[in-house]
Amino acid sequence: KAAPWANPNAVLSPDDLSPTANRDVIGQIARFAIENRFHAVLAPTHFVQNSTDPLLAVDLRAAEALRKALDRHGGQAIGIDYSLTIPNAALRDPVQRRAFVAGLGNIPYDNLWLRISGFGADATATGLRRYIATVFDFHNLGRPVVADGVGGLAGLAVVAFGAAGGLCHGAAEKERFDASSWTKPPTGGGGGGREKRVLVEGLDRLLSVKQMDLLMAAPSARRHFSCNDPNCCPRGLDDTRKNPKGHYLRQRQQQVEALSRVPELRRAQHYLEQQLAPVRQ
Repeated sequence: KAAPWANPNAVLSPDDLSPTANRDVIGQIARFAIENRFHAVLAPTHFVQNSTDPLLAVDLRAAEALRKALDRHGGQAIGIDYSLTIPNAALRDPVQRRAFVAGLGNIPYDNLWLRISGFGADATATGLRRYIATVFDFHNLGRPVVADGVGGLAGLAVVAFGAAGGLCHGAAEKERFDASSWTKPPTGGGGGGREKRVLVEGLDRLLSVKQMDLLMAAPSARRHFSCNDPNCCPRGLDDTRKNPKGHYLRQRQQQVEALSRVPELRRAQHYLEQQLAPVRQ
């Protein structure tokens, strides 16, 4: 709410993103990025229900206007990332997919972020195969693809099989994106924080502290599921409990780095044998 382009009295409307809007939201975003020496800026986009959603046209025009505003104010070197946020059903529909690709074809952006509602770390094998197959259609645009809100082994599979060049998710949270609540009126209440989660890499699961303690109370559980990486948690489970997000980030980083070191043609096999198989055992 403290952003220079925010409306102090209301949320931004689609009209605010018009290049000719009185409040000049696009221009303010561009000038803010330049003044703060950003290398890239995320184009303002909405959750788009389908390829005929009027908000898609609003978003595409806003991305074009942002590029022009950046160039006009001296930010020619600043890149633009475009976030396409859509339901999984829209992604899987070949007609809608072609429409999205066509709409994005002439838009000046550098990286495409795919944020798919209903998809993430808990994807089934069938859902994962469908996601990878459909994302390949966006490669025709010739821009790098980032799988946004996708974590765990599902995220690694997306990268290993070449569907995306990058992943984005929270630290020990937001490994799955779901916009189903966005279209519903607020129910009131709220407040409080999310319960602390701990990554058990051997299970590819984020467990609550209570679940973690229950698991580790089982015979031999500490030996099998505690972090045995001296560069991550030298004191094993004690260090994991003390800094679960640090443990999470180090383990996820190691997984991605391991894939990055493997030649592209061998990444899928490396994923299946070295990352997926140990979890299945």
